[in-house]
Amino acid sequence: MLNFTTLKPNQTMSNYQKKDGDISVFTNNSDNANAPSWKGNLLLNGVEYQVALWRKQGAKGEFLAGSVQVRQQTAERPAPAQSFTIRPEPDGSDLPF
Repeated sequence: MLNFTTLKPNQTMSNYQKKDGDISVFTNNSDNANAPSWKGNLLLNGVEYQVALWRKQGAKGEFLAGSVQVRQQTAERPAPAQSFTIRPEPDGSDLPF
């Protein structure tokens, strides 16, 4: 199930905590006629996706067509650090004395 989010007063996207199934789409201001009308992201099953939507005209009227791709990590947006726990050896062999 996808959740469309409405921000609360005094809430910005920078302090909004995404939940699984959330999708955020914003107007894409581009001079390129082939660029999507809207771009955004989707969090689904813990995986972040890029979303692109185009406004199209069809035989039955206006509609949206889109694509969803796994978000690629970039230098500006590095992959989240993985956490780990160091556990001592059960026999105490890691003790310095």
